[in-house]
Amino acid sequence: MRSPARALRSKACRTESALVARVRARRSKVRWSSVEVSTATACLQHAFSTSSGCPPWIDRHCASGARRGNRVDERDNADTPPLLLSHGLLSTPREFGLIAGRLRARGIRHRALEIPGYTLACRGWRRTPWRDWLESALMCIDAAAERDSPVLLGGLCTGGLISAAIALEHRRRVDGLVLISPTLAYDGWGLPCWRHLRHLGYWFGVDRFIHIREREPYGIKNPVVRKWVAREMRERACSAAGPAALPLWALGESEKLTAYVCRRASELDCPIMVIHARDDEITQLKRVRAFFDALTVAEKRLVVLENSYHVATMDNDHARVAEELAAFLCRARPIDVASAHIDRSTAQRRRVASRPGRSKRCVTLCRSGSTSMPARSTPTHPS
Repeated sequence: MRSPARALRSKACRTESALVARVRARRSKVRWSSVEVSTATACLQHAFSTSSGCPPWIDRHCASGARRGNRVDERDNADTPPLLLSHGLLSTPREFGLIAGRLRARGIRHRALEIPGYTLACRGWRRTPWRDWLESALMCIDAAAERDSPVLLGGLCTGGLISAAIALEHRRRVDGLVLISPTLAYDGWGLPCWRHLRHLGYWFGVDRFIHIREREPYGIKNPVVRKWVAREMRERACSAAGPAALPLWALGESEKLTAYVCRRASELDCPIMVIHARDDEITQLKRVRAFFDALTVAEKRLVVLENSYHVATMDNDHARVAEELAAFLCRARPIDVASAHIDRSTAQRRRVASRPGRSKRCVTLCRSGSTSMPARSTPTHPS
């Protein structure tokens, strides 16, 4: 007769084999690489689980996947500014779990910030103004990088807007900005028709008593990942994609932050890349295009994803997102404001002058300090 411990281990092995086989059977639909297909189930289960309830075999599987994908030493890029990522509205840094391995494999120094008062606490949220989000994020940036040293900021959803607001208020420190699925408006196809009634909650001051439950498709187009997220939200009230319900006050603070960033969009002077899905169910692409056109900085890029929804870092195009982030950091690498001891205007002149096809008039405008910018670049769409 087998012991209970041996029976439990045998059951865990059978469960692991069944889950991995199920993911491999859907390889043609998911379109992930062979390494990701073999480890996707274990990695996501590990990401969605609490640290105390994670089975040992999941830890082993994640560790083996990390060894295969993280062979490049991040010290190769020690002279480049670190990439600091902020997660979505009241979510968790685990939203960047699927792109973290690809960034490390390219030697990209990066870190997903855990922001007090903004990162998911599952229960017992205390209302926090968006200004406090900025202060907490800035403290996290100081802890992740040397004080006053240049950094590259990025974020998903509202996290991107937090990064943009910090770039507006601390311009000399931010060398680049990446906005992934920025929530510039709540007008997507996945929102209920009564979403406009949220303003009544703001006006009457009852937004602290109202919670908005997440619904299909949970910001994810991939059916396998969506199924995991739905199960975690049912069982634990939170997942790697965020909480099962958002307090209405959080949406109100997010909209105040959005209004602040959009009002000062023309003041952003660092290189900017905006990544947005064409089928985003939260914010329509036309809103993002309007924001992109309002940017007056010369070095900007718009990337449109064709096979994802709102949470692009966990969806079918997560590999494309990682590649774009790595390419953006490489483009920012030649200008190191800290090592060269130059100011922001000099760095901007060098960026413009180094770009191929730039006219002499463009460089002359930058040298003269004129506030009129050259013709805006056209957005880049995937082929």
